Amino acid sequence: MLLAAGLGTRLRPATLLTPKPSLELVNIPLLAYPWRLLEVLKPTRLVVNCHHLSEKVKATAMRLSGRPEDLVCLDEQPQILGSGGGIRNARSHLGGAGYFAVANGDEVFFPNDSTVLKRMFEGCKQNKWLAALLTTQHPEAGSRFGAVWVDEQDFVLGFGRNPITSHRAALHFTGFMVLSDEVFNYMPQDKPDPNILYDVLASGIADGKKVVAVSEPGLWLEVGNSSEFLKGSRILLGQLRSRSQSGILDLASKYWSDYREREDVRFPKGFLQGFGRPQELQGMEHLLIGQGAQLKVNSHLADHIVLGENSVVEARCELIETIVQPYSQVPQGARLKSEIWVS
Repeated sequence: MLLAAGLGTRLRPATLLTPKPSLELVNIPLLAYPWRLLEVLKPTRLVVNCHHLSEKVKATAMRLSGRPEDLVCLDEQPQILGSGGGIRNARSHLGGAGYFAVANGDEVFFPNDSTVLKRMFEGCKQNKWLAALLTTQHPEAGSRFGAVWVDEQDFVLGFGRNPITSHRAALHFTGFMVLSDEVFNYMPQDKPDPNILYDVLASGIADGKKVVAVSEPGLWLEVGNSSEFLKGSRILLGQLRSRSQSGILDLASKYWSDYREREDVRFPKGFLQGFGRPQELQGMEHLLIGQGAQLKVNSHLADHIVLGENSVVEARCELIETIVQPYSQVPQGARLKSEIWVS
């Protein structure tokens, strides 16, 4: 299951027209990033919950799965049910096999081992754990971010910013989990929008059930607000250029229609480097142009720029550190700086 029912309020105004899971980060929809890890499990069914601009979320999910007969989209109306409530609402589609995997629909995480969810599944089945949470080391776990507090055996003691007695470490939850069907026994019936960690798994832990944290090194990116989204874009563009991250290269080869191979070196056709740098492109750090994107005359681009598929930048524009989403149009003479542009 991919949890995709959020409002994306911290990314407004971009998310007023495009739901967060459908926003593209280096011309790849956000929903594709968690799906990359779930897909390794070869799931027989994908469940996606949605709420805000639900038809666009459904279209993005369809693009990912490619198998409409195996895709279930649950539109949460009139209110969002929370992570726990969304899972509870999908019980008839998830339960029955013993364990199932869930991921936040906006997580960008490239673990060193891309098959880590397989290990988590195997561990849950062998040890009868209530859940396994995919975590990583992060210096701000327990301060900026609520932490997963674990003991010496990596069993979870609790969640939050406040340290828990006898903890060994504070780990960062990456948004991926394997859950037992037993988890439905701990869903609070008097709360319509329970949180899967703080309300559901915490109740199971209090009842003596085991929840394990699997810590995996890797690249995790925060993309919850505009500045972090732009920062994440810059990091991934750098890794695309250096070809240092196989995960993002794999996603690009799958979702960029103009990605190709030549001389045994994979590279995106629209990724410009080593070009002659006309006046309009001076000061560029990274430039990514999606298929069909148009850049009209006398526009100035600087810093890092991403032009989505079939987007248009009209004449005499100035763009500095800007992401133009697919099929969006930047009007003539616009001045954009540090923006995610949707129109």
